[in-house]
Amino acid sequence: MAVANAPPERWRTFAAGAVSGTVTGALLQPLDVIRTHAQGAVFRSQRPQGIMATARAIMAEDGVAGLYKGIGPTVARVCLGAGLYFTILTELSSMARAAGLAKHPQPLPAPVPAAGTAGVGAGPAQAEHQPDGQARAALPLAPLPASMNFAIGASARCIAAALLNPLALVKTRMEWSRRGGSPYKGAFSAVVSIARTEGVRGMLSGLGPTIMRDAPFSGIYLTTFRLARRALRVDGEAAAVGGPGPDIVDMLPLPLRTFTAALIGGAVATVIVHPADTIRTRLQLRSAPFLQQQPQTAGAPLVRAGIAKELKLVWQEGGLASLFAGAGARVAKRTMSTAITWTLFEEGLRRSSRR
Repeated sequence: MAVANAPPERWRTFAAGAVSGTVTGALLQPLDVIRTHAQGAVFRSQRPQGIMATARAIMAEDGVAGLYKGIGPTVARVCLGAGLYFTILTELSSMARAAGLAKHPQPLPAPVPAAGTAGVGAGPAQAEHQPDGQARAALPLAPLPASMNFAIGASARCIAAALLNPLALVKTRMEWSRRGGSPYKGAFSAVVSIARTEGVRGMLSGLGPTIMRDAPFSGIYLTTFRLARRALRVDGEAAAVGGPGPDIVDMLPLPLRTFTAALIGGAVATVIVHPADTIRTRLQLRSAPFLQQQPQTAGAPLVRAGIAKELKLVWQEGGLASLFAGAGARVAKRTMSTAITWTLFEEGLRRSSRR
C-alpha cells in the first residue's frame, strides 16, 4: 500500500502532464503562430501589428492552415516538455519535503469524507474530501516557502527547456515561414537539417534567452499560483486575510478554483518575462540559413547576434514597443495554456488516484 502523502508514481505524473500539455498546445497553436510573426516582423521589413491584423495577414497568404504551422513540433515539444516539467517539479518538491523544508513536513490528518462519498487516501496526490463534499486538489507539491517554490519552479523549467530546445527552435522557424518558404519537410527532418548545416551552435540557438524567460516565468508563476490557491482554498487551507468570504469561495467548483489560480499566475509571469521571449524568437529566426534567401528580408540585419546585441537592436527599432511585440497573443496563449494545463493535470491525477 502506498504511504500517505507520498508523491504520485512518476509515470502517472508524466502521463498527466503530457496529455494536458498536448491538448492545450494543439488548441492554442494559432496564438503562438501570431506571436512568432509579430516578433519576427522585422525580418520582412515590417512593423509588428496587433493580434487580429497579424491573423488576417497570415490567413490572406496561407489560409486557416497558416495559423497551424509548426503544430507538429509544438505537440511534440509540449507533450514531452509538460511531462518532464511536472515530473521534475514533483521530484524536486518531494526532495525538499524529505529534507524537512516543507512548512508542514508531517502528514496532515485526513479530513472526514462528506456524506455519500468514498473515503480515500490522505496524500496530496489523492482525492481528499473537504466538509463541503468537494474533492481536494491533487497538487503533488509540498507546501514550501515562497522562495523555495520559486527555486523549484525555475529549476524544473530550466531542465525541461534545455533538453527540448531543438524542438522549440524548429517550432519557431516553421511557424514563421511562409508557404513554400521553409526547407523543412517535418520536425524530424528539420532537427537533422539544423544539426547537419548549423551544428551544435545552431541546435542551441536561443537557449540563453529561453532560460532567461522560462526560469523566472516558472518561478514567478509557481509562487503566484500557490498564493492564489491559498486565497481560493484549493488545498483546503484557511483563506488569506481579506480574501473572498467562505460562502463565495465554497460555491466555486474545485476545477474552477484551480483554473482561476493558474490564470492569475500565468498572466503575472507572462507579462514580466515577455521581453526575453522576443529576444529568443529573433535569435532563433536570425540564425536560420533559409531566411537570407527570402526577398522579404532584404535590408534586415541578418548577421548572427548574441543576447546583448539583439537586445540593443530591438531597443533601437522601437524601444518598449518592440520588446513587447506579440505580447497580446503570448499573454492570451500562455495564460490560457497554464490555466488549462494545470487544471487538466490535477484533475487527471485526482481521477486516476480513485481507480
